[in-house]
Amino acid sequence: LQHPKAIVLELLNCTNYAYTVIDEYTHSFFDAMPYCEAKKQGIKDLVDKEDQIYYWLPIGLYHSRWKTLTEADYQDVRNDLGGFLPSDAVYPMDEITVYPEEDMEVINEEMLAYLDKIIALCKQEQVALYFYVTPFNVKEISDYEIHSLHSKQANFNYLTAYAKEQGIPCLNFFHQLKESGLDVSTDFLDNEHTNTAGAQKVTRYLAEHLLTEYITSPAVP
Repeated sequence: LQHPKAIVLELLNCTNYAYTVIDEYTHSFFDAMPYCEAKKQGIKDLVDKEDQIYYWLPIGLYHSRWKTLTEADYQDVRNDLGGFLPSDAVYPMDEITVYPEEDMEVINEEMLAYLDKIIALCKQEQVALYFYVTPFNVKEISDYEIHSLHSKQANFNYLTAYAKEQGIPCLNFFHQLKESGLDVSTDFLDNEHTNTAGAQKVTRYLAEHLLTEYITSPAVP
C-alpha cells in the first residue's frame, strides 16, 4: 500500500457542481481501479444507478467499439512525467481579472463532503496535506458546466479560507501572480493551462512555499 509523507491537492474540481463528471473521465478512472470498497462507494455516489452496471462490467459499454477502432487506439500515449504534457507554445492572454479575497461563494455540499473525507483520512494517516489553485482566464468554464470566472474565484477564496480554518496551507495563485513570476504574455498554452515555462514557475513556487515549509514543519491537519 502507498503511504506518502505529503499530498499536494489542486482544488479546481472541488468547485464543480455534483454530477457534472464527464463519462469518459469517470471511466478512465474507475475502469482501471481494482475492486475495493472505495471503488464501490465512488460508483454508488457519483454514477446514476442505471449506468452503474457499465462500471462493474465495462464490456457492456465497449463490446461493439471494434467497428470504429483506428491506428490511434493502439498508440501508447503515456509518458514518464506523471501526466504532464510539456509544450513550448505561447498564447498571449489578456490580464487576468483578480477578484478580492473577501468575495466568497460556498462550494457544492457534496464536493465539500468529499474534501472533508480527504482531510480526515490524511489526519488519520498522519499525512501532510497542502492545497493550491492554478490561475486561468476562461470567462465561461466548459460546455457542461457554466461558471463565470468571478464565481470560480469566489469558490477558491472560500476554499482558501476553509483551508486556513483547518490548519492546511493553501496557495491561491490568483493572488500570487506577481510573486510567482507568472506572465500572461509568455507563460500560458491557452486560456486554461500554463505552458512549460509557466509550469516551471508554478512548480518552483510551490516547492519554495509549501514543500520547504513541510520539511521544516510538516502540516498535518
